[in-house]
Amino acid sequence: MLLRGKLPSVKSASPRQSVSGWTFRPTVELLEGRQVPASVKFAVIGDYGAAVTGPASFAAEQGVANLVKSWNPNFIVTVGDNNYANGSATTIDKNIGQFYSSFISPYTGNFGSGASTNKFWPAIGNHDWNSTAGYQPYLDYFQLPGNERYYTVARGPVQFFVLNSDPHEPDGTTPTSVQGLWLQTQLAASTALWKIVVVHHAPFSSGEHGSTTSMQWPFKQWGATAVLSGHDHDYERLWRNNMPYFVNGLGGDDVRPFKSIVAGSKVRYAGDYGAMLVVASDTQITFRFFTQTGTVIDNFRLKAPTLVTASTSSLTTESTAITVSSLMAAEETTGPATWETPAVRGLAGMEGPLPLVVTPSLPLPTEFHPGGKPWSHAGPSGIAEAEDHSTAPSWPLPNGLDERWFGHLVHGLQKV
Repeated sequence: MLLRGKLPSVKSASPRQSVSGWTFRPTVELLEGRQVPASVKFAVIGDYGAAVTGPASFAAEQGVANLVKSWNPNFIVTVGDNNYANGSATTIDKNIGQFYSSFISPYTGNFGSGASTNKFWPAIGNHDWNSTAGYQPYLDYFQLPGNERYYTVARGPVQFFVLNSDPHEPDGTTPTSVQGLWLQTQLAASTALWKIVVVHHAPFSSGEHGSTTSMQWPFKQWGATAVLSGHDHDYERLWRNNMPYFVNGLGGDDVRPFKSIVAGSKVRYAGDYGAMLVVASDTQITFRFFTQTGTVIDNFRLKAPTLVTASTSSLTTESTAITVSSLMAAEETTGPATWETPAVRGLAGMEGPLPLVVTPSLPLPTEFHPGGKPWSHAGPSGIAEAEDHSTAPSWPLPNGLDERWFGHLVHGLQKV
């Protein structure tokens, strides 16, 4: 059973328990009040729109475009630098539409009829700014949501939050800027399983440009699953702040070597051009990087948190644990994840919190407060009654695990 979103509490089918005139039963709150859509397959390209700069870049962009089209993706996401060298209206169609017009709608360029619906979602890079026209060539060429410089779009189980990290962005590029506050609000409101931030300047990078500290926003804290970026002309996967960051800048412009290796760097490649293929479903999301010749350089997967069983039917004032069997998200790299499982405060009068025992057995660090708030003990006969659950818990969580999962897993005992 997949649990997401917010629906009214669903009572378990287990028998009710009664203690001193109080009847109680465990409840589980679903985290998403909708049917999860089918899987989606999308390509990610970056620093690619350089065909007009010379024969080598034209050939490289053509090779990557051929690779991407061979996948028959549902859509394409770019991490910026779509139009070298300076974002001009005279080069944009030759740099983009010449290779990807079949994904763009509406398309008014010279390379075919375009797509019936838009399947091309770009981010702005520094080479998309023109010193005379600003972002206007880019804004005229694409028809995108919101103000078009930064926007969000949802496809299947994925929601993308496309940012503009270019310093010319009028709404700012800091966490407290208009754009930053927009992202925080949008992530908080999202019910998508996978929340992907797309931005040109890499928050963390071992490449030529290095890390862009101004873009080291609290993405994980705000609810993001992963960050896709470019700017450095290489491929790198990093694990920082308990989430994956990707640098994907091998779409067509020149390949450049790495410089200083930063903390959290897991995979680095700067040997050939290529693109990412991402497949997302209701159970997992897989990120792969291929060279233009089809060689797999990286293969990385996150699993979705999935509740299997919650057995609380035999709770009494003498209970010592609530047993829950769960399959939850983790980084899958070279070995098993290290889990931290909370404890749930039990009935009043017990010694300490009532643990949440997970099968298989996992460590139990600290007391768990659903919704970040403690259980009250104001009910008759000492039966614990849950308080408000509207906020996520604040204690540290395991790799890849959304803070809301434990916060809405078990509500505990309700007066009925």
